Amino acid sequence: EISACYSISLFLLRDALASVIGPHVEKMENLLSSGKGGTGDKFFLFLFLRLSPILPNWCINFASPSVKTLPYWIYLVGTVIGVAPASVVGILVGKQIRELGEDAEMGMGGRHYAMMLGIACIALIPILVKKFVFPAKVSENKT
Repeated sequence: EISACYSISLFLLRDALASVIGPHVEKMENLLSSGKGGTGDKFFLFLFLRLSPILPNWCINFASPSVKTLPYWIYLVGTVIGVAPASVVGILVGKQIRELGEDAEMGMGGRHYAMMLGIACIALIPILVKKFVFPAKVSENKT
């Protein structure tokens, strides 16, 4: 399913999507290109995008093949790891709604969004450590 969505977007919908989501792809490209630490930074930035409850997954699925600096393996591994926490939270929300009965408020509350955003921020820790704890090694790699 993961590679099917990627392949459909890459081979069949690329031109049509470029006109619709072109500016968003440019933003994603710029964000991933800002990870000057190499492929590792791109992976963690992509994982952050996947884990974040702010950006819809369908947008990432359709935009990823258009981002030229995103290798397929980053998309694949980031998707496998990044979708699991949201699925767990969705299951927990569904379980709570079922326990509360028919009068329960539907959907995710602020606490669940905060939890998902916190999990997403954990993906940025390796980049921040590399930038602020080991800045000498990062500058040596650039030269």
